[in-house]
Amino acid sequence: MAATKPDYRTMSPCPVFERNKEKEKEKLYLFFICIKGNTKEDNLVKGQTRLCYITSTDHGETWSDLTDLTSSVMDSNFTNYKTFAVGPGHGIQLSSGTLLVPAYVRVKSGESFKSNSVVLRREDQNTWKAGQLIAVESGECQLAEVCDGKVYLNARSTGILRVEALSDDGKSFEQLSKSKLTLKETLHGCQGSVLGFPARELPAGGSSETALLFSHPTVGVQWNRLDLGVYLRKSLKDDDPWGKPLTIHPGLSGYSDLTYCKEEGHFGCLMERMSQQYTLTMGGSETLVFAHGGYDFRIPALLYVKEWKTFLAFAEKRTSIHDEDATNLVMSKGTRQHDGSLQWSPPKDLMKATKPDYRTMNPCPVFERNSTGTGNGTVYLFFICLKGKIPEDKLVKGQTSLCYIISTDHGDHWSDLTDLTSVMVSSFPNYQTFAVGPGHGIQLSSGILLVPAYVREWKCSWCCCGFCKGVSIHSVVLRRENLLWKAIQPIAADAGESLESGECQLAEVCDGKKGKTQVYLNARSPGAPERRVEALSDDDGASFKLLNMLTLKERPHGCQGSVLGFPARELPAGEGGSSETALLFSHPTAGENWTRNDLGVYLRKSLQDAWGKSHIIHKGASGYSDLTYCEEEGHFGCLMESSKGEESNRLQIAFREFDLNEIV
Repeated sequence: MAATKPDYRTMSPCPVFERNKEKEKEKLYLFFICIKGNTKEDNLVKGQTRLCYITSTDHGETWSDLTDLTSSVMDSNFTNYKTFAVGPGHGIQLSSGTLLVPAYVRVKSGESFKSNSVVLRREDQNTWKAGQLIAVESGECQLAEVCDGKVYLNARSTGILRVEALSDDGKSFEQLSKSKLTLKETLHGCQGSVLGFPARELPAGGSSETALLFSHPTVGVQWNRLDLGVYLRKSLKDDDPWGKPLTIHPGLSGYSDLTYCKEEGHFGCLMERMSQQYTLTMGGSETLVFAHGGYDFRIPALLYVKEWKTFLAFAEKRTSIHDEDATNLVMSKGTRQHDGSLQWSPPKDLMKATKPDYRTMNPCPVFERNSTGTGNGTVYLFFICLKGKIPEDKLVKGQTSLCYIISTDHGDHWSDLTDLTSVMVSSFPNYQTFAVGPGHGIQLSSGILLVPAYVREWKCSWCCCGFCKGVSIHSVVLRRENLLWKAIQPIAADAGESLESGECQLAEVCDGKKGKTQVYLNARSPGAPERRVEALSDDDGASFKLLNMLTLKERPHGCQGSVLGFPARELPAGEGGSSETALLFSHPTAGENWTRNDLGVYLRKSLQDAWGKSHIIHKGASGYSDLTYCEEEGHFGCLMESSKGEESNRLQIAFREFDLNEIV
């Protein structure tokens, strides 16, 4: 109770031991913070956090009275702080005798407060000082003395990689170059412990006087932290990177602190843990979302709505594998559970998305966020309705309808059907049929909604018999601006002629230099050896021009593929592109004739970079797919056509999560 203040709560223990040639002068300092009442960290103001310590000289049997360093150390160095903390975890004594205590301060930056790591330093018997703030946003940290008297700092970050820095004196730190940062941070960040020890203790010896250990959760889903691992770095030299983690505690874990018992040559780790068992399904496991012994399911579409923290999955329900036997659309919702698992609701028939004597096909959802950033937002679910069981190539004008329904409550309820067929008729009076997607649409940063589509037009304007082979297929985009929907003209080739292409998807990209945004389009081509069609728009999707270099291979008869843009800053260090937006593309990578196998995901770091090699996320029979990005978790999801059920012999649709560590 010596470490308490009336009306304050005590937090963040951070012990540091002062060795001395005279044993009777050795002392254990226990640093901590005291926070006013039950005030949450985000609501604290200056003066409600106190920096304190107590000491012991008898193995922790008795402790001194509390010493408050707030005024002399924190107030004198940081005038605009909101709060601060030490550690948590151990401090260190340098070989010079200087004591160092890791800490962080939340200081004002513009209109908000940001965290920066800092080190408290005691050079003489009575004076504690705060060093300079680390130049990058960082939080809880720990320290280790390494060769040549340098001090290594390892800190929690807000990004995908941990912050690592070096100091010659423990006063000011310089961050290691980005190419040398390799330790991954968990989602939302987590404290980690670092420890230096003699490299000679390594089985084969080390290349420096000091090796490093680092403990940290190796897996995270939302705020769940799992599988505490220990990493080894033999030295800070470039050719000695951090090794792979050894899991010392499988299951739920979190904060930890390492120590070294020199006499025994052993290490110890004090860690948070929970007794319940936890199994993470990400990284290889698939979940069947649409599977039923009496039906086939095809044509997946997927959205993640961060405002609702919900995955929305859609597909066609069919009585056979053939297009003419589609009946209606089905939907399932995926929600994250407290244990980190993703639970999918039973499939629900969307009867609002039907017309009498028509079959419903090609789900294409798009989410409209409110311009004010408040409220629920709206999901538009686009689809087409085709007359009876007429095959696509036998349809004639008037037998295809363009429709949508909307939901504002997580997909629990849907509006009546709205028919937009007139939009296609006015832009393409000579159409034979058309379709949307399949897969997701997008909302641009300008607020404009874009829905991918394609149209089949008669090459001869006088023909409408339905049996003429003179049909051309063009990718188009439905565009809504100022509440008005329009269908834009097909992609223009270099000669100004429209280009033959089909099912497509879109992504908004930014060049990162002038802040200019463009819309990228990726479309199915007539089939190998033709490459997939890629095009760009400079006018918010009002027109598109073909890219010069087409490198993505198409399947023999073509196949739908999904494209997704995401922030390039999420790429691991050294993998970033030359723009603000990177791209993912999913597509079957193998198969002869009409067979489609081995669904792969390709990465393009920027539009100035080439597509990388495919990473297979589903081995075996597959086909159509749709990608989405869960921003808060830093994970990607893919809804894909899967192989037939072993017992039912029916087509199924599966969901799989993955992260960039699998792709890069």
